[in-house]
Amino acid sequence: MVDNVMRVYTVIQQAPRRTWAFLATAALLLPTPDPSLHGQEVAGLTALDFMIGGLEQATDAGAAREVFGLPDSTATRTLALAAAPRQVTDWFYPGLVLEVTEMGLVNAITLTSSEWSTERRLRVGELAGRVRRLYGDPHLETGSRWIYQDPRNAFRVISVRIEAGVVTQIRVGSVYELTGD
Repeated sequence: MVDNVMRVYTVIQQAPRRTWAFLATAALLLPTPDPSLHGQEVAGLTALDFMIGGLEQATDAGAAREVFGLPDSTATRTLALAAAPRQVTDWFYPGLVLEVTEMGLVNAITLTSSEWSTERRLRVGELAGRVRRLYGDPHLETGSRWIYQDPRNAFRVISVRIEAGVVTQIRVGSVYELTGD
């Protein structure tokens, strides 16, 4: 590192005839850019893409409490599923909602503010173009939702809600949520 700094200092002293050498040396000191932001091929979805804050779907609610603490509030609702109605309880935290099943498992994690991000660093409030750069083309677009399906589990998705070209919600979890917009 000291050698690089000394080289830059020497080049600056010899400017302007060494302007191009300075620019080349300075470029070596810059951080490496994120390749997903430069039109390169997007990596396929991995298990890490379905985790938020170290939690994933089917995590025990007790483990979720250890990570996030007690929720600010909760609300129970019934899901009208084809097989049979099912009750879930939403645990509300600042910028995040955990959907917990009757069996005490996290069914979905929903990001509602820029306070949280996905593994690929997508946040609420970002432009739709960034979603495509990070995740590629969605498997399905329905209404305002872009759906990315887990290649290992067809019932697990990342659902990105986009309104007016901006991400307004990111949901990681069960596929049943696709029915509502």
